[in-house]
Amino acid sequence: MLRGDVHDDRPRIVVCAGTACRASGSSDIIRVAKRHIVEKRLQTRLAIRTTGCHGFCEMGPFVLTEPQNAFYTQVKMSDVPRIIDALLAEATSRNSSIATRGRAKSTTTATRFLSSRSSSGASWG
Repeated sequence: MLRGDVHDDRPRIVVCAGTACRASGSSDIIRVAKRHIVEKRLQTRLAIRTTGCHGFCEMGPFVLTEPQNAFYTQVKMSDVPRIIDALLAEATSRNSSIATRGRAKSTTTATRFLSSRSSSGASWG
């Protein structure tokens, strides 16, 4: 994380940019995410961050959302708008819950899923 990001409390989408994820299309995921953020004028509402390898090479490209910690595997370009929408919906719900300070409890949880797409056939032994 860059020093300027330390105090940035906006929700973030984190995209792996390790070698295997790039080979699986993470550069396209990053490009689509940036384009979606700009087109929808969401620059002040969320951030995007790229990272190196996390060791989940077989499941790439993957996206992690912060602070929700939702983990999306084998992400396709068409998945990006839905991931961003889920992140913003959860962030809005959290902010609403904080604003009510105990008057109403939020029952919304982060949308979490592992891709139902089949893996490359390698075993996890």
